[in-house]
Amino acid sequence: MSKIEKTVLFTIYFGINSLFIYKYGLRQNYIPVLLLLLAFPALILTIYYSIFKSKLKPSQIKIIYITIASIFFIFTIFLNFIVDVNSLNVDRWSAMEISITSIFKNIYPYSAVDHLGGKSSNLPGLIVIGIPFYLMGNIGLLQSFSFLLFAYTIYKTINNAKAKLFGLLLLVLSVSFWWEIYVKSDLISNFIILVSFVILWYYKYKNETITKPWLLGSLSSLLFFTRLVAIIPLTLLLFKTFLKSNYKKKLIFITSSIITIILLSLLVLKDCPNYEVFKENNPFSLQNRQLPFVLSLIFIIVPFYYSHKVTSLSNLIKFSVIFLFIPVITSFIISLINYGLNDIIYNSAFDLSYFNIVMPFLIFYIIVKFDEKQFKT
Repeated sequence: MSKIEKTVLFTIYFGINSLFIYKYGLRQNYIPVLLLLLAFPALILTIYYSIFKSKLKPSQIKIIYITIASIFFIFTIFLNFIVDVNSLNVDRWSAMEISITSIFKNIYPYSAVDHLGGKSSNLPGLIVIGIPFYLMGNIGLLQSFSFLLFAYTIYKTINNAKAKLFGLLLLVLSVSFWWEIYVKSDLISNFIILVSFVILWYYKYKNETITKPWLLGSLSSLLFFTRLVAIIPLTLLLFKTFLKSNYKKKLIFITSSIITIILLSLLVLKDCPNYEVFKENNPFSLQNRQLPFVLSLIFIIVPFYYSHKVTSLSNLIKFSVIFLFIPVITSFIISLINYGLNDIIYNSAFDLSYFNIVMPFLIFYIIVKFDEKQFKT
């Protein structure tokens, strides 16, 4: 990894976490915010040099990795059960919960009101992913199990033992991830699931990604129907090889995708009383409100071109980071110009959690770049 690329990647990682530290650090009076802002990058860089300069054997690192992953997994479960959800000023958990409850009660989910008086913007794919955790009695457990999935994905696909451990710690120590766990938000979990699918599928099938088209069509459609921006890494993963695949595979993939989208749509639309209700209450307008439509369209179209430049998992993740980060940072800058930093920090004029769309891809790309020669391709 070049010094410039390393600097850019860590700047993004520190920048995202610093916004969370600044916003929520101002709400306590024990430690000066400036000290927290300086301590976080110092901690991460100390860990970085400690790991990569250490003489730990891979077998020792494996034990440390599994121990940290297990302890943190148990901690997230504990945190999910001790936090009083009704005290939270974030409604993602209740938006998902009320959506699933509405479906089970044959009520149109996008008319239902959550504990803060808001309405759900969850697409049906995310609702389906949330159902097992709803049935467990705690929607927040999605964060716990998505963490395990990310830990498994790193362990499975990265050869360099030190890079594995550093990647795990980048997530475990991320303040933005802690925020997601505390408020039971599904956003970063959504993109952990997405990045894990992209990585594991490419890792297994390389440049022949249109394999098992029935399964691939269903899974990719399910993930696309979690959040619209998910189309970016899915396009980078699949579009080039889709064009090169034979007609039979194309037909099977398209048929499977259409069937999945229809079934997911029916799940949430079957109880919608009429078109006017749908027009007034639907997830698409809510998910697309951060950016002008033209910009959103451009950010979705460009990855179709760049999918032809994907030659390895490394640049697949690189392009994903770029094209996920650009719309988020653009939206942030627009909000900064329109409202100012004070309104963003104190009045949530911009939802900082949108940066967590990028975080799982960013962390994985950082650890891939440490030693590409040892990366399993």
